[in-house]
Order: sequence, then structure tokens, then C-alpha cells
Amino acid sequence: MEIVHSATLQLCLLLTYLVCGTTVWLLRGQRSRKGIYDRWAGAHLAGAGLYLALLYSPYLPSLYTALLACLLLLLKGSWLLGSFARLLRTPIPLQGTWRFGAGLMLLLAGLLLAMPPHVYYVHLAMALGIAALYLGSLAALLLQQAERPFPIKLAGGLCALATTYMLLYALHLGASDPAFIVYEIGPMLLLPVLVATPLLALCFSAIGKEQELALLRTLATLDPLTGIFNRRSFEELARKACAQHARQQRPLALLMIDLDHFKRINDTYGHSRGDMALKALAELIPEHVRTADIFGRFGGEEFCLLLPDTNVQGAREVASKLCQQINTILLEPGKVSSALSASIGVASLVPQHVDDWRELFELADSRLYRAKSAGRNQLVWIG
Repeated sequence: MEIVHSATLQLCLLLTYLVCGTTVWLLRGQRSRKGIYDRWAGAHLAGAGLYLALLYSPYLPSLYTALLACLLLLLKGSWLLGSFARLLRTPIPLQGTWRFGAGLMLLLAGLLLAMPPHVYYVHLAMALGIAALYLGSLAALLLQQAERPFPIKLAGGLCALATTYMLLYALHLGASDPAFIVYEIGPMLLLPVLVATPLLALCFSAIGKEQELALLRTLATLDPLTGIFNRRSFEELARKACAQHARQQRPLALLMIDLDHFKRINDTYGHSRGDMALKALAELIPEHVRTADIFGRFGGEEFCLLLPDTNVQGAREVASKLCQQINTILLEPGKVSSALSASIGVASLVPQHVDDWRELFELADSRLYRAKSAGRNQLVWIG
């Protein structure tokens, strides 16, 4: 005798899919990428439709119920797989493509039409096979994210357990009385799905929120135009580096870089070309410095480059090389007169006995001003 009637569980699952799909979709972040949550909602609507079809299955021919169940499982599986793949920024597996789903549906329809009517256990085995195929693919997708946090591992483990359970259940179909399996063991299949569905929704939502927070942290750290550190994050890193190097009496240098005649560039070529000049400069400098060097946009056309463990002579060499490289950037291809230039002020902690970031910055800034006053396109490191 059933402890819980299958129809009751099917109704609970229908409501669970509707609630989980709608809740996660409504709670999606404002910066969520297009299509991720739409696929999630579509998968759960298909899941709700599946259990609605099962509730009405006593009133429908077995063949129609089987075809409808397989179609809804295909939609649910492919959309769920696609939503997780897009959320994790990984390629969508073959099972998530519409071509694969259409081909599989045609194959299943042919098999079902070729079977004698009322073969319930074969229909159920096919539906379980489809569910196991997509759940297994989703489990593999999630468990491959080794560097990801706990929620993804939990979701992958749940999918792997559900896949194993469904495969074992499908194998059990061929070894027992079909009527007993379909009508008596139904709750044994439905109860794990009822438990796993909200847990999977929680994992999906946790992953999405984590990525949204990471994006917000990135936006707060980087300059939106150039993609390098903004003033706030650069100064935070610079203060820490200066304090450490001053305490240990290790050399550290700062380059203040100002793009020459930036207003003239905007007036002559337009603001879009001015933005291109800033981005070109931001892309060029990291190519000619070390990975450990800290580079940021301080504001407008002004940039800062912090060189740990670098003395004045080393900073001069870096600044001189950067001046030459900046001259290779042309606003108009083939036109040397459109080349960019920059003025650079150089300062260091040692041997100039500067104690903190503010003193280092003011010294480099004053030398930058002198470089601009002296005619630009040059560097000043003394005085």
C-alpha cells in the first residue's frame, strides 16, 4: 500500500516546479546575462507541464501520454542544461542543442509508434532514459567545475545521485512485473525528485548571486573605459605597497603618466577617438612592464604605474621605454603627426627618504608638472 499516493506527489511536484521556476526568475539580478534565467523558467514550466500530463494520463491514450512526456522531458532537460552552461560560461553540451533534441524526439516517436499499445513499462523506461541522459550531462557539467565553490559541487552531486537512481529504476523495470512497478513504486521515484528540485533551485540561485557579487566587486575595482585599476583601488594597493617597502627599506618607484594634448585630441578627432587613445595607452603599458607592477587610471588622461623593488635608475629606464612606445600609437594610421606622446614624472621611496604614499604621489606629481611645463613628451626624475 502506498504511504503517499502518486497523484498527490505529482501535484506537489507540479506546484514545486512552478514555485521554484518563478521564484528564481523573479529574484534574478539586474545584471544577469540574457537567456540564462529565461531558460531556467522554461525548464521549470516544462517540468510542471510534465506532471500535469501525468495527472491526466488516466484519461489519455498511453501512446499520447508517452509522446507528451518525452517531449516535455526533452524541453526541460535541454533548457536546464543550457541555463547552467550559460551561468557557468561553459560550452553548451550537445544534449542542450535543439538539433540533438529534435533528432532524439523523432527517434523516440518512431519507437513508440512501432510498439504495441499499453506497453506502460517500456514508455516509462524511455522517459527515465531521457531524464537520466540530461541529468547525467548536467552532473558532469557541474562536477567539472573543480575550482568552483560548494554550491556547484552540491548541485552536481544531487544530479549524479538522481541519474544513478533513475538508471537503476529503469533497469528494475525489466526485471519485475510492469504493473507492480508502475502503480506501486511510483512514489519511490517521485519523492527524490520532490526533494532534489528545490535544492537544485537553491544551488542555481546561490551561483547566480555569487557571480553578481563578483561582477559588482569587479566594477568597483576597475575603470569602466580602460579595464585597468581605477583611482580608488590603485591608491589602496599603493598605500599597502608603500608601507611595506618603506618599513623594509626596499626601493619602490612611481611613474605619473599624462597623455599630452588630450583636449586637442578630443577637439580635433572627437571624443570617441580620445577614448580610443586612452584604451590604446592602457593596453600598451602592461605589455612592457612586469606582472607584479601596479597600473591604474588616476583620472582623465592621467595614469599611475607603481614599480615594486625598482630604484630610480630602473624607473628611468622603464619611463624612457614607455615614452618611446607611446609614440608608436597613431590616431590616424600611417600619419606620424598623429602619434601620441606622454609626459612622465618619476619618484621613488629610496633613496629619497619618502615615507608614505601621499609623499611619493606629490613628488611624482610635481615632477610630472615640470615635464609638461618643459615641453611635454619627456620625463623628469630629479629635482
